[in-house]
Amino acid sequence: MTQTDYLLVLASIIIGLAIAELLRGLGMFLRAGRDVQRYWIHSLTGINAFFFLIDFWWSMWGWRGVTGWTPLGLMVLIGGVTALYLLCHLWFPEQPDGVELRDYYYRQAPQLWLMVAVYMALALVAPSLVLGEAFELGQVLPSVGGLVIMLVLASTPKPVVHGVLVTVVTGVNLVFLFL
Repeated sequence: MTQTDYLLVLASIIIGLAIAELLRGLGMFLRAGRDVQRYWIHSLTGINAFFFLIDFWWSMWGWRGVTGWTPLGLMVLIGGVTALYLLCHLWFPEQPDGVELRDYYYRQAPQLWLMVAVYMALALVAPSLVLGEAFELGQVLPSVGGLVIMLVLASTPKPVVHGVLVTVVTGVNLVFLFL
C-alpha cells in the first residue's frame, strides 16, 4: 500500500461516515412521517450534500499518482472531507418529531453553507498544493463563483435568495455529475 492509498482510504472512510449521516437523517425523516413539516430547500440541501460527497470521492481517483504527501496536503484532503461530514451531520435535527424543517434549515443555514464554502475553498487550492498544478484562470473562476454563492447562502437569511441559489447549485451539481 502506498502513502496515497493509505490517505485516500482515510478520506473514503470519512466519506462513508458522511453518507451514513445523510442516510440516518433520511431514515429519521421517513420514520417521522407527518410529524415533520418538510421544506424543499432543506431537501435540496441534503441532495447537494450527497452530490458533493460523490464528487469528492470521484475526484480522489485523480490523486492516485501523488507521491510525497506533505502535512499541508494531508490537511487539505482531510479538511475538505471533514467539512462535508459536518454538513451531513448538521443537515437533519437530532429529534425530528414536531420539527418544522423550514425553521431548522434557516437556523442551520450559516453553518451548513459555511461547511460547503470550506470544502470548496480547499478544493480550489488542492490542485496546486497537492498535485503541484498551476492555477488556470478558466478552471479557477467557476470554483470562485461557487465559493461566492456558498458565502452568500451562509450570510443571508432571505428565503428568496436561498430558493434561487440552492436551485442553481442543484442544477450545476446535476450537470457536472452527469456530464
